[in-house]
Amino acid sequence: MRRAANIDKNQPEIVDALERIGCTVQSLAFVGKGCPDLLVGYRGFNFLMEVKDGSLTPRQQQLKPDQSKWHIRWAGSVVTVNSVESALHVVQATHESDGLLVNAYLGSQKCRHANRDREPGGAVFCMDCGDTLEAGE
Repeated sequence: MRRAANIDKNQPEIVDALERIGCTVQSLAFVGKGCPDLLVGYRGFNFLMEVKDGSLTPRQQQLKPDQSKWHIRWAGSVVTVNSVESALHVVQATHESDGLLVNAYLGSQKCRHANRDREPGGAVFCMDCGDTLEAGE
């Protein structure tokens, strides 16, 4: 018998923010076996999002072994988000013309590239704004 799905404490806030800008969101947390937490649809595009709690240390936000294995095997795209801002920027990166809508939601917050992650291929990117970062940035 499968136990109840654990979700990160910021997941409801992320779901709410995505829905406010017009996304449809389906929780996949119950699937388990490393499958990402959310399936997000927005203007004809789908996004698989693994949610991590941004209040935890970077080490505590790392993918679990089954999640890493799933991400590596998946032939499509999957992103890890740890805040409302990072989730909204994933959507914004696909829909640059929607930047005003997303920026209006975020207010006047500016990215400081404090939230970095490494893609399986080795590229380092900012999880808040989605920019690929140069060495030392």
